[in-house]
Amino acid sequence: VDLSGASREMTEGFSAIFAAVVLLGVGMWMHQKSLAGRWQAYVKQKLSSALNKRSAIMLFVLSFVTVYREVFETVLFYAALWSEGNGIYLLAGLGSGIAILAVIAVVLLRSSARLPIGQFFAFSSALVGVLA
Repeated sequence: VDLSGASREMTEGFSAIFAAVVLLGVGMWMHQKSLAGRWQAYVKQKLSSALNKRSAIMLFVLSFVTVYREVFETVLFYAALWSEGNGIYLLAGLGSGIAILAVIAVVLLRSSARLPIGQFFAFSSALVGVLA
């Protein structure tokens, strides 16, 4: 898409605002799920609803929507960054982020049994709010 002048600036502005709104929405959702009991009840309710109906399609749709939403947010965020024109820095940051994420994943996999899920969600939602 070829945009120039004010149209490009408006598109970038709306994309950035939309990305911030999406991130804040995710932060509020995470904050609501910060209590372990609420989170477990939410997941159990969705799973039992799908399993009671014995619907493999429902399980697929639930999984797909959950993953798709996360991917959509990520793509939206990176599209806003890419439009700034700093491609090499974006790729360097992406590589650094993947490396840091790999380290965090290893640490979480080794210590997840002792991780207080309520505090984890509370911290994560606060971090998302600050980053948005």
